[in-house]
Amino acid sequence: MTKKMGTFDHGNLQLGKDEIRIFELLPAAEHSDPVAARIFKAPLRSAPSFSALSYCWGDQGSRVEIAIGSDTLSITASLEVALRALRDKDRSMLLWIDQICINQQDKKEKNRQLPLMEDIYSLSTETVGWFGQSTNESNVAMDYLQGVGDRALEMGLARLKEKALRDILSDEDDLNSDMAAETRRGVIDLISSQGDLLAHPARQGMMQLSMLPYFTRGWIQQEIAIPPKLRFQWGSKSIDVDTFAAGVWFQSIWILKSISSLMTPAVYSQPSTMALLGTMADCNAGLTYNIIPSLTTRGRFQLPEARHKLTMADLLQRLRIVQFTEPQDRVYGILGMALSRRAQKLVVDNTKRWEDVFADATEYIIANADKTSNTRGDGINFLSFARSPKNNGRSLPSWVPDLADLGSYSTLAAATSALSPSYHAGGDFLPQQRLSFSDSKVLGCHGIIIDRIIEVGPVWEGDPTNHARDHSAGLAPLSAMAEFATKSKSIVTSNPDSKHSFRNDPERLLEAEWRVPVLNCESVSRLTSKGVMHLATTRSKSGYEMVKYTMLLDLQARDFDKIFSNIPLSPEEVAEVEEDCRSADAEERKGAEISFKLKKSIRYRTTTEYMTYCTLLDSFQEKRSFLGAEGFVGVGPLGMQVGDLVCVLYGASFPFMLREKEGVSGRYELVGEAYCDGIMKEEALKMGLEDVEFLLD
Repeated sequence: MTKKMGTFDHGNLQLGKDEIRIFELLPAAEHSDPVAARIFKAPLRSAPSFSALSYCWGDQGSRVEIAIGSDTLSITASLEVALRALRDKDRSMLLWIDQICINQQDKKEKNRQLPLMEDIYSLSTETVGWFGQSTNESNVAMDYLQGVGDRALEMGLARLKEKALRDILSDEDDLNSDMAAETRRGVIDLISSQGDLLAHPARQGMMQLSMLPYFTRGWIQQEIAIPPKLRFQWGSKSIDVDTFAAGVWFQSIWILKSISSLMTPAVYSQPSTMALLGTMADCNAGLTYNIIPSLTTRGRFQLPEARHKLTMADLLQRLRIVQFTEPQDRVYGILGMALSRRAQKLVVDNTKRWEDVFADATEYIIANADKTSNTRGDGINFLSFARSPKNNGRSLPSWVPDLADLGSYSTLAAATSALSPSYHAGGDFLPQQRLSFSDSKVLGCHGIIIDRIIEVGPVWEGDPTNHARDHSAGLAPLSAMAEFATKSKSIVTSNPDSKHSFRNDPERLLEAEWRVPVLNCESVSRLTSKGVMHLATTRSKSGYEMVKYTMLLDLQARDFDKIFSNIPLSPEEVAEVEEDCRSADAEERKGAEISFKLKKSIRYRTTTEYMTYCTLLDSFQEKRSFLGAEGFVGVGPLGMQVGDLVCVLYGASFPFMLREKEGVSGRYELVGEAYCDGIMKEEALKMGLEDVEFLLD
């Protein structure tokens, strides 16, 4: 077949010999000169020294032709911009670029070349992570990151561990070690040298960085993790990855500590300051959820003693919000980093249905976890990501998570990750012989049935356009939980044969009202997302009462008459208002009472108790409360129904809601994970309940 004149022909690679293509970018005297190059083939392990390019492909519909010898090759416009910026005036550059060096139209070649990417990036002399064209603000941000990054790198911030981060964010001076105290002092000194966060010259550029699409692209994750040498380039500015990472961590810490100190009652009357704080919170969210996961994954991959922790389950959770075009790439795009890449079922096969790829990956994760990894979301705990019905109506077995939708779902294990000791409802790791998998995608596992649901609470309603939850809308779910706690006490105390853990402690049954919404957890820090957790105390009860008060006030929608009529005051508060209004008339007294209630709400919102409780309610917003026939209460998936079963699967950290399949004995559908008060510490395993084999469709 004669090739089309002028169009570059990739030709065939010797796939059995791990042959690759090298892109030689030719020099250009002027930036405006057309991009010209040549392409040649070489065995991977004896190829001349080359650099690898990591970048966003950009809009596939916006394309530019470049010269490859006497032929032309169509590439995305964003890649052409990167090549113009990277090329030298005097010498050629040897590059490996996926879009060019892999024939994207040849599935057989892609199946063979994609698994080689780990070796390609490992053997490259350098990988350049291209952020895109620069702006004036981005140039300032890159200079800022270089400056603070150099200093933060000396403090060890490039590969910050969770314990060290907690120490730095802590408000306590009595830290566990002199090294932790020294690091914390160094960070505070560096913050002091930077001036005002809200007026800092790099503020806008850092905001632009936090919103870059680069770190959200799925295939880019291994391009960041694997290369021994990596630098990022934004326009003409370049920075080493470790300096960049230390600078990003410092910026996140600075924002967190500043927001914590600036959120005082007075700031609520300063709209401009509130707006700036909101902007910085958004910036930190971008750093925390888009950039830092990529950097921490790289940190683990580059350390031999930590690389073994990068299992398939761990990577799927770490990188759950990154974006892939094809569903199956959610698995294939992280194989180069995963410990489990040796699994025969997880080889790249672009002819396979994505549903089968998801099922194979889930089966491997469940069946091949060891006792250590099972507590990290591997093994049976990976089922916490499964729920029914699936979003978008995807046709998967109920026990197989929609791996393309993990970013929209936070597990209870993640919400309680800082709890020590952690929950472990199902006891020790389950030996593999207790699991079974069939060719028809049925998972067999063992466990016990705890209770059958007789009532479910209302959903915490939100705005479907942005997934926000209205604060006042939480009042109904919290009130339902209070009602269930009262009913639980009645059920359990009236049953002499009850197996409930709190059957001899009626007051503890009632405490479920405020314990269950926060999964019986309490943060020891105001910065709850980073703090250590322990089991809830009466401090959480105070936070619960404050949250309910503010919800009730917000529900009145600033209708002062309703605030006056519907929100009660304690006798002590009534006396305080009366003391201030001795000579006032009825209307003035009414105004004073309304003002007192509004100020009380503002005061509550700035307390540690309120903030920690409110933050820990995030999981409750995504669940529904339930009451079981045996008096067990808790929270479960939004899709649970009356009649569903609360079950503990052996080896699982959290219980699961299962639904019996109508007309098929022993077959179940997995509805989702749950928290059940009173069985989170293996109590259910000591109740003498019958062992059940669950066959999950």
